[in-house]
Amino acid sequence: MPENATFFAWTMLGTGALGLLGGLFGGLAAGLSRQQGRATGTAWAARAAEALSQLFARKLSPVEMATLTGGVDGAMFMGTVGLLLGLLAAHQDAAPGVWVLTALAIAAPLLLGAALFGLLSYGLIRVRMGALVLALLGAVGGGTLAIGVWGLNHTVPGIAVGLFAGTAVALVVTRRPRR
Repeated sequence: MPENATFFAWTMLGTGALGLLGGLFGGLAAGLSRQQGRATGTAWAARAAEALSQLFARKLSPVEMATLTGGVDGAMFMGTVGLLLGLLAAHQDAAPGVWVLTALAIAAPLLLGAALFGLLSYGLIRVRMGALVLALLGAVGGGTLAIGVWGLNHTVPGIAVGLFAGTAVALVVTRRPRR
């Protein structure tokens, strides 16, 4: 393939693939957040979503509009990250498979981390103080266990796992406050 076509293909692949993942995740997160009554998205994404919503024959509900806004925000953010990775990959001499795996190895933990921190946020907002106490106890317990079993170098992963485990327990144990 000619060099210009390779360059273009890599940039479009990176932008499209990560932009799609970001758009899906952003739309889902914003829709769920709006269902809970919280505002989501940036002002420019709301304007873009308003312009996109005019393609539909009906007025969109607030949750649908928030989902569209979050999708625009997510697609723009992850699309930009994908564009930069694609540009970097186009300028490297490494085989394409190496860069694809590297990009996925970078993107997957970012999306997983975003999903886990979204779950943590949802849990803390949903059940308030009970979740905070259980999450912090989980973090301390996870860090302590990691130090005892694997050594000091594994403290941070232990804290992270304990934090998410504590939040999961809080979601199950603590009841949602009445409004």
